[in-house]
Amino acid sequence: MYSLTSLGANNSTLYLRDPQGKDTQLLKGDNNIFARARWSPKGHKIVFLKSGFLIIYSEVWSINADGTGVEKASDVNCGCPVVWSPDGTKFAFANAGDIWEYDTIAKSLHNATNLNQGGAEHPSYCADGKTLAFSSKGQIWKAENGSATQLTSDIPPKDHPILP
Repeated sequence: MYSLTSLGANNSTLYLRDPQGKDTQLLKGDNNIFARARWSPKGHKIVFLKSGFLIIYSEVWSINADGTGVEKASDVNCGCPVVWSPDGTKFAFANAGDIWEYDTIAKSLHNATNLNQGGAEHPSYCADGKTLAFSSKGQIWKAENGSATQLTSDIPPKDHPILP
């Protein structure tokens, strides 16, 4: 799967290339740019960011691998890539200083961190699929069951933690 953007234009198209090299158009941009696409673990869905030409990524969308089921999950103000849960039923992303999670079965969005100070970024699902690790202000945190807990306090502010 790849996104092809016309040079200097505000148009992008999502394509799927099969093993024989044949391309199939999944979605035409029509004055939008598609970026940072990620496959679900089972390969049946794709999540991507959609924006206008001069706007930092502004929306999170998903689409079935066959080009059907296009749906908007959220507006965002962060260009970080979206991450899938291990079972492919949810995905998480940073937005407005918090980590948000979208349930693809229930079609529902919720704030997984609710941090008052903001700064949450780079979410990563733990193997259990229920816990999200993320960074905020240079430290590692976890979010589970609706609350966020700081796990580290000694990482130097200039370092960027690598999450599982």
